[in-house]
Amino acid sequence: MQKVIFVTKANKGNLSTDEIMKIFESSNDLDVIKKAVERGEERVFVSWASVEIKDKADEVIPIEDLVKQQDILLERGGPITSEHSNKVVGKTLAYKVLQHPKSKSLGILHLNKIYDTDNAIDDQVWEEIKSGERKGVSVGGYNMDAHYGIDKTTGERAKILDGFAHMETSSVYEPCNPFATNEAFAVVAKSAKYVEKQKAEEKKTEGYINNPNHKEVIKNEVGESTMENEEVLKSISEIKESVKAIPSLVEDVGKLKDTVSAMEKKDASKQEENKPEEKKPEEEKKPEEKKPEEEEKETKKEDASGEVEGNKGSEVAEPPQPERANEKESFKSVESEVEKKVAEVEKKMNAKIEELQKSMTPRPGGMSDVQKKASSLALDIATGKVKSSWTDVHKSVREMSKDRSFFHEV
Repeated sequence: MQKVIFVTKANKGNLSTDEIMKIFESSNDLDVIKKAVERGEERVFVSWASVEIKDKADEVIPIEDLVKQQDILLERGGPITSEHSNKVVGKTLAYKVLQHPKSKSLGILHLNKIYDTDNAIDDQVWEEIKSGERKGVSVGGYNMDAHYGIDKTTGERAKILDGFAHMETSSVYEPCNPFATNEAFAVVAKSAKYVEKQKAEEKKTEGYINNPNHKEVIKNEVGESTMENEEVLKSISEIKESVKAIPSLVEDVGKLKDTVSAMEKKDASKQEENKPEEKKPEEEKKPEEKKPEEEEKETKKEDASGEVEGNKGSEVAEPPQPERANEKESFKSVESEVEKKVAEVEKKMNAKIEELQKSMTPRPGGMSDVQKKASSLALDIATGKVKSSWTDVHKSVREMSKDRSFFHEV
């Protein structure tokens, strides 16, 4: 786990890019190089460009070919792209050949810098390097030839890329070479705009310290105000003390909240105890249910009281009205009418069947198969099983028999 160091620009512990390059070139200790890079003022990071070992594509780039290409790469500006695209986001500053601590094979270590401009892609790449989303780099170029051989590190069969020309190095999310990873980056590096603003603030502060009796306008994010240097320093001191006291204040506020909450609960319980009991409304007395014998007796009394002379005020129950005779008679009339219509339909149906049977004269010796089919079809049509016209019946029978000798017109 990398240790994050919070250092301000006024702290001389930060290292310039030139100072980091001197350490990178003079030391072969990877830990020393990593610590120097972490203190960088600019967006510098160190990574393994390539290690002589079979990659995920089962290919190996001989380390001697890559070493020959490094000086040429730096002369061309050592471009660093994003995901092997045309987006150049930085450059390689220096390189050295070291043994990789895990693979124990030789690799090329790069000291790189990401540009700090107004381009959004530069900021994106740098933030993704710091977050670990971009895990390493990948060398881009072309090879003149290739052959199959044995990987010196793993002893496995692999494709050896001969005469590789290193044209650019790309910052990637997942490097093809498993050991081409980022090793360290500048923890305290800020953007150029931030550095300029901070230098201006430092210069203004130094002016107040060197001239304690001088008055000038202090410009900040809130607005403009004027105060003497002594008052400024006093205010800063008070703010620092207030910040120190925040944790204890938060703790005291929490205790006060707990106390108030306990008191409120106690008062609520006392009020509940002293609260007078509310009288429940008396339940309405339900009338006593009377037995059927008693109800019958009361009904008889009421009927009798209606007959007694002088008891004119009593109400007499109306006798039940008889059923209406007209409704019964109407129903019977409709029923009779329906029965008549049904009888007429049956009569017509039987007449049709009889007429059909007479229309076909059987041959001597009984009905043929065709006649039986025709008769059956006629019955089905008459009874409603088959929906078809009589013309269709004759037509279908003629087609079945192909002989009209046994038909005669009615």
